[in-house]
Amino acid sequence: MNKVISYLLAVVFILLITSPSQTHAQTLKGRAVIHIVSGNTRMVKVPGVSGQNLILAHFKGLVFLDNGEIAEVMGAETIHRPKGSGRYLGYEVLTFSDGSTIMSHMEGSNKPSKDGTYVQFEGTFTYIQGTGRFEGIEGSGELEGRSYIATGSGGYYDFEGTYSVPSD
Repeated sequence: MNKVISYLLAVVFILLITSPSQTHAQTLKGRAVIHIVSGNTRMVKVPGVSGQNLILAHFKGLVFLDNGEIAEVMGAETIHRPKGSGRYLGYEVLTFSDGSTIMSHMEGSNKPSKDGTYVQFEGTFTYIQGTGRFEGIEGSGELEGRSYIATGSGGYYDFEGTYSVPSD
């Protein structure tokens, strides 16, 4: 009987130390306030197609998380606007005060306001890489906001995503 119990305990111990790291889902929610980096935004008219524009933008700013943390954000995106509404895609990196980072890929749709003063956008993002406490991050989320790119002043977006990282 003691041999059976010893054997079972040994098997449980081996399974515990060789099993993959456990993960648990967490939420990252907040607001990013961004500005367009001066001189790095270009609007290119698509040759031979009336009313189509391609905008290349570089932005940076701050992210205010619901948990009280603040991170720096930096990113780049391309915006395709065929006669107004269009699509965008880009990448961004959040850098936290402890040096940890999260890189995300984002994409979605955008539509200018009727008076042309801002562009309303919404979309999704996927966490693609992390460092520090976000090493091995996986997850995704949604975002929506406004861009005042026509004036070069920037904009904001609210986001919420669920992620997991391997536990130690």
